[in-house]
Amino acid sequence: MRKILLVLILNLLLITSGCAQMADIMNLQSSVDQVDKTHIHSNYCNHSNLRGYAIVEYISFEDALEFASDVAIVQYIGSRPFGDYLKEFEFQVSERILGDSAERIFVYIDTSFGYHVRGDSQNIFFDPTELYFQQGAYYLLPLRAINNPLANTHEDGFTFIMNIVIALDDLGQSRMYGDLLKHHTAIFDFEIENNVDEIVISIVELTKNNVSLEKYIRSEDIQDVLLESPYVVLVEINDPLRLSHEQSTTDWVKTDLYHVTVIQVLNGNIEEGFEGVVVFPANVADTSEHHIVAIRPIREGSSWFNLTSRNSLWSATQLEEISDAIYNLNPQ
Repeated sequence: MRKILLVLILNLLLITSGCAQMADIMNLQSSVDQVDKTHIHSNYCNHSNLRGYAIVEYISFEDALEFASDVAIVQYIGSRPFGDYLKEFEFQVSERILGDSAERIFVYIDTSFGYHVRGDSQNIFFDPTELYFQQGAYYLLPLRAINNPLANTHEDGFTFIMNIVIALDDLGQSRMYGDLLKHHTAIFDFEIENNVDEIVISIVELTKNNVSLEKYIRSEDIQDVLLESPYVVLVEINDPLRLSHEQSTTDWVKTDLYHVTVIQVLNGNIEEGFEGVVVFPANVADTSEHHIVAIRPIREGSSWFNLTSRNSLWSATQLEEISDAIYNLNPQ
């Protein structure tokens, strides 16, 4: 169930238009496994105008912190619609507690569905759009980085974790699951206003061993891309698994998924003839074509691969150029 929760908090669900059933769950984060496709349901109990809701397992505030790739103290700048179903929140970072985020970050929510959170003693419906920030106020945010080179979102983009917002200027109004945060923690006291320093120190301690995400390569230098990519291979494009026009929304990302066969290995421990799935930008590849790609598996041992950067795709006509560049980086 935690894998389901993680995928949902990463907002990688693509909801069908019309009824709110699962159309796609794009596994584009290196730490996420495939999940059951039965957890999006229609009719959000008339709770709002959302098209559907996702059933997730209840976890406490302390457990939710385990999913944070970044924790920062921020000031709210503003928010705006992003695409058809997303909303973008902008913050100025005043202090980094976990991670190495930029000075200005952007956090995204999907406004098309809500959550039904269920546990032994919990039964919560909440609308993720119910977030309220004051201009210039300080907040502590546990966040999950959108670590996908093909994402449409800002490269310093994140998602909230179950709408956790710690209001440092008014601790009693801190929220989680759209509810007061004090109801979801066993060790933190959010009612003592002078408790901010103790809370920050405790969160530093709880998140210090969080696993860092292996970030995609942002450099546009071909040598950097080749040097930092675990596999560089020439592939033949086979039948598509899913094309971009079949996506129910392309707000998050617009991609084509193709089965591929490795026909030449330029770098990395992978065998010729290996068959897998590669996530391509939309409309750049087609069946029977040959392309050079720099890729990494979505998780260890997987046969699904993401490009390592926005600049990790080359024409087969560049084979000699890419081969020479790899040789110069690793001369025998």
